Amino acid sequence: MKKWSILIFALFVGCTSSESIETKTYLLPRVESDHMLEFDRVSVKMPSYLEGPGIVYRLSETEVEVASHNVWAENVRNMLINQLQQYRMPDVNGPPNLSVHFERFNGSYTGNAELKGDWKLGVHSGDFDIKQPLDDEGYDALVQALNQGLDSLMQDIYSKVKTP
Repeated sequence: MKKWSILIFALFVGCTSSESIETKTYLLPRVESDHMLEFDRVSVKMPSYLEGPGIVYRLSETEVEVASHNVWAENVRNMLINQLQQYRMPDVNGPPNLSVHFERFNGSYTGNAELKGDWKLGVHSGDFDIKQPLDDEGYDALVQALNQGLDSLMQDIYSKVKTP
């Protein structure tokens, strides 16, 4: 009987001392840019592991971790489309369309946010490989750096499209 009471007490203490882990959700902040482009629609493609709710962090050249408690507040692909639409000149209807394919949109063990892939806007196209340093540690800093990387990407597209 004494063994059972000790076991029940241990189970009770174990259940009451377990901490719940808080889930944090993130959105990309709105942008204000002077680099407005002429396009009608945006399409975004990315690997399925980047499309999930968890923010992705690369642990090595071959290993990634998808966060379970640091997640996007909405579908990341739709959020990227909305973010890139902010660079659209008003009152543009019809072609061209901006297409962006992300191979990487994640944090990295190197201390950077990584954005890698290719884009196409009308007859213009290009590759990008952006490594944006984080200003601080943590997922909030990672989200800010990813957003800065998107701004850098749009500045690069702007310079390539606007250069004769």
